[in-house]
Amino acid sequence: IIITLLITTLASPHLIHLTQKYTDQTTITLLEDQSDSMLIFPQTNLTGQLKIDLETRIQDKTGLSDMVNHIRFSDGNKTELGNILFNQIKKENQNKLIILYTDGNNNAGTRAVDAARVLGIENITVYAIQPTTSTQDIRISSLVGERKTPINSEYALTAQIDKNTDKPIEYELIFRVDNELVKKVSVYQTQPHKEVNLKLNFPKAGLYKLEAVIKAGTGDYYAPNNLYRKMVEVAERPSILLLSEDISSPLKTVLQKNYELIASTQSDEILKYSGEYELIILDDIPYRKIMDVTDILHDYVIDGNGLIVVGGDESFEHGEYENSNLETLLPVLSTEEPEQKRQPIAVIFCLDISASLGSKGERGYETYLDEGKAIAINLLRQLNPEDSVAVLAFNIPVWAWPRDNPVQIGSNKPIIEDHIAELKITEGGTSFTPVLIKAQEMLAGYDSGKYVVFISDGYPTGEERYDEGNMIMTQIRSMAQKDIKIYTISIGDRVQAKEGKPLMQQMASEGNGLYFWMEEDDRLQAVFKEEERKDRDFYHIGVFDQYHFITRNLAYYVTSINEYNGVTAKSIAQKLIITEDKAPILTAWRYGIGRVAALTTDNGRKWSLNLYTESDGQLISALTNWAIGNLEKNKKIQITTTDGHLWQTMPITIRSENTPQLTITQKNQQKQPSLKQTNTNEYQTQIKPQQQGFITLRAEASGYYDIDGIAVNYPIEYNQLGANTETLTQITQSTNGKIYNISQINQLIEDALEYAHKTTQQQTKEKTNIIPHLLLITLAIYFLDTILRRINEIIKKTRTQNAG
Repeated sequence: IIITLLITTLASPHLIHLTQKYTDQTTITLLEDQSDSMLIFPQTNLTGQLKIDLETRIQDKTGLSDMVNHIRFSDGNKTELGNILFNQIKKENQNKLIILYTDGNNNAGTRAVDAARVLGIENITVYAIQPTTSTQDIRISSLVGERKTPINSEYALTAQIDKNTDKPIEYELIFRVDNELVKKVSVYQTQPHKEVNLKLNFPKAGLYKLEAVIKAGTGDYYAPNNLYRKMVEVAERPSILLLSEDISSPLKTVLQKNYELIASTQSDEILKYSGEYELIILDDIPYRKIMDVTDILHDYVIDGNGLIVVGGDESFEHGEYENSNLETLLPVLSTEEPEQKRQPIAVIFCLDISASLGSKGERGYETYLDEGKAIAINLLRQLNPEDSVAVLAFNIPVWAWPRDNPVQIGSNKPIIEDHIAELKITEGGTSFTPVLIKAQEMLAGYDSGKYVVFISDGYPTGEERYDEGNMIMTQIRSMAQKDIKIYTISIGDRVQAKEGKPLMQQMASEGNGLYFWMEEDDRLQAVFKEEERKDRDFYHIGVFDQYHFITRNLAYYVTSINEYNGVTAKSIAQKLIITEDKAPILTAWRYGIGRVAALTTDNGRKWSLNLYTESDGQLISALTNWAIGNLEKNKKIQITTTDGHLWQTMPITIRSENTPQLTITQKNQQKQPSLKQTNTNEYQTQIKPQQQGFITLRAEASGYYDIDGIAVNYPIEYNQLGANTETLTQITQSTNGKIYNISQINQLIEDALEYAHKTTQQQTKEKTNIIPHLLLITLAIYFLDTILRRINEIIKKTRTQNAG
């Protein structure tokens, strides 16, 4: 035993004791949004009391103090939510919980969702408190109308009014032009959004300052957003040549309201005066009457002017347009597409699988990606068995199925659907150009019928995000030159998808395709579906592409016509208005730098009176304005800018053959900023207004000048009211957090306490050296053994003596 104990002692033995301790390795940060948009919420000192409650409970539970920080941010009329979140990135190795009290509306600095994704990568958790609204506010969110309009034409202005609660409200809406009252309307509003329309007429050229003002007795919290401004430039009425045999058509009546109209029955007018007209309209003119001037028409359009060709009994298929020199100008072929099964096509589905689409979806979908997959599968089911398909999933890398070439649908449809359904979210950034390049490569073996369906939130990252889409557009133009059509579909978080919408629209426009918002199910169902023309007593017509300039304010436009010309839209033309059988009624395209439209029904005399009478001929006016293009395109110098909100950056572009000088005037204060030449005959600068009101601009060069103006409205802070649940959801999902309403504060405290308990508790090991104990035991045993041996010897000796 002694030897064993000595050997054990030489091994330096010790005992281990496990103990529980709380260490200061966790911080809880309360971020309180104090921007003005939070003032409508009644919860006062919520975060202050929350800090006290958390500190008390945490100290009782762990014995630790000073774990909770309270930071207030964005005190004023802008919200930098993304910036404050980004500043919370861990600077040392600590656990971190953020409790965020905000409405989720971010209008300055870094995008809040982008910052949240970085926090998620850093393992920082965000709990969000969603405020509840009880104070009502009503605001003018926008004044909608053309920026430029002709003299003595009917100008349509729409005031968009929004409120943040379901309570009804009464108010007066006052319209002013150049500070003079033009209309006062009493409004009783029950719905969240309302539009009030106004028709104006401006008698002379120049700048006009438009204002709309709300005067509400009660039920309106903020005053700054009750006034909205808009600047309108009124130009000389553009000259239009109407070539027509009909001297009193409904078409002519509509045009005379807004334009300087010269009507003629003689095609020689084109030879004499084409240089003086911003637009030429051919109204049901047979080719034989204009064949001698078609070369002039070609030059006229190529030089940047507009041409509209209106149908009827003497035009298109009835007017010998087919295979004529005139038809080369038009966006349609003057023959109806034969009613036969279309040729097989090839479709590449490009699905964005980046992390931004992994958040909880809407409309019954678990994630936004699931909605994108459902859209792709529904489109797949519209295709014919003879069509070919490939699926490209992407974030920055691209995953192709099949690897090299599209596969014919046929019996492969279940396999293709399964592949789409199995796509998963992948972490990383998002790049559009590589997937577009891959799509182009996969379509290289097809001569016609080539389509790309691009499904994304429209938000690339990295270099593509900051070059204004130039890299992407360069690739799409390359694809368009090879007759590849790009259809884009926005999905994802509504806030982010709306930010990405302009890029997605531009991609579709440059790619000769169509753009779709996520909820446009009816339009999506008709993308590849084949229809047969049916003879009817009348034909319903409606908008096919609601994102074109002509149709952007006509999303719900529906009317009927009695007849139309049978034509086929050319492959790169844009069908804007169609019948229920998908026959084109209004088709447009760009020819050179000019604009050409084919309205393949008549001037209202026989077939289509509704087009010229409903909504005062709104469609015809929009068509005419688009075809004219720039009302001042013949000016030697021209300013282009836009209205905006206080502290927003507003670009100013000047087109001039010589270097111009720009004078900016606001409230009698003038300045002349430096200009940067950005292209041939193009100069740019930008301003960031510090005062609300109207700014006038005057650019001069070589004896020529132009004027324009900017309306500076209230800070955007007052136009984003109420809790932005979508943004708060994305922030918390990106950081493995939760959202709480005001009634769930106690649950929030319990969850935060549990987080603190788990992240501060540490199990420690304490070693106790037992060598001295073993040595004592060894010595004790040794001495005991010695004593026992001695006693034993004495006993034996005594027995021996007794025996002797």
